[in-house]
Amino acid sequence: MPLATPHIRKNADGTFHHNGRVKRCPRVFCVANSGFPGEHNFDLLKAMVVQMSPVLEVYRNCGEILGNSGLADIPTVGEFYDALRQAGREMVAGGRVSEETVRRIHAELISDEEYIAIANRYWDEEIRRTESRG
Repeated sequence: MPLATPHIRKNADGTFHHNGRVKRCPRVFCVANSGFPGEHNFDLLKAMVVQMSPVLEVYRNCGEILGNSGLADIPTVGEFYDALRQAGREMVAGGRVSEETVRRIHAELISDEEYIAIANRYWDEEIRRTESRG
């Protein structure tokens, strides 16, 4: 069910709103993924999400390695998924995520330099494969 009623209301200052259906908004968390290295990929999203007072924010750079089975042997990827599962358990059980679990979630998966080398090597191979097909 939506958190607000469908009818539009006008405020005294000329702005508009929907009346709420609930007294308190549910606790939320944000998970975002970027295929680029670096921490600045999420600056705009972080500025928006902070207004919702999330229980947990997960901004994962170098995200291409998360879905690449050829890179599944990187130990930090498995640790990341384990920490996400733990965060889910903690949120269900207590409505919050421990600092230790947050630290594990935010641990570096791979250095920016390693990620760039892997990504560029992949694209070089794809370009060669495409060119060889003619």
